[in-house]
Amino acid sequence: MIRSLSTKPSGHRRWLTSSVLLVCALVSACNGSGGAAGLWDVPEVSRQIIRRWLYCIDCTDGELASVTAKGATMVPYLSTAILDGAPPLDDSLGERRAIEAVNRVIRYRARRGGTMSAGDSSNAVQRQHDSFLLTYRLRAAQALRTIDPLRAATDVAQLCQQNPPEMQRQPAFRASFKSIGACP
Repeated sequence: MIRSLSTKPSGHRRWLTSSVLLVCALVSACNGSGGAAGLWDVPEVSRQIIRRWLYCIDCTDGELASVTAKGATMVPYLSTAILDGAPPLDDSLGERRAIEAVNRVIRYRARRGGTMSAGDSSNAVQRQHDSFLLTYRLRAAQALRTIDPLRAATDVAQLCQQNPPEMQRQPAFRASFKSIGACP
């Protein structure tokens, strides 16, 4: 089982989050995109600001305000995050978080004499991962709505037309996206 981040003191969690962001930044600098537009080509300072918002758990340290303070310079990156979702490195972080969450449930149930079947745990990991992917896109849309409401509405409508698999499996997220743009 993977060790849960939530069992660590908050200072350690912040240090670990900062370390993960640094590793992500170092790996993404060498991703071989060849200068293609996208979330990977965000200047380093802006990338860190965006990631703090997209990955925050409690979101009480002004993460959204930091993104929106950068204004129009963030628009293309937020738009890419909405339409393309999490890049592979970020997606693997979401999958690790999903596994950690399910492992916490398994440990909780074991302490109380319960169990979780392999099928149930696999489905739970998929639901958690889908939630991560959709929250990633939703937070990008929320930040973009603050900077450029028309662009946010257009991008959300386009996302809903794409109807990604995670949205099909987690239809409750549609209501949140509807508050930003047309999402049937």
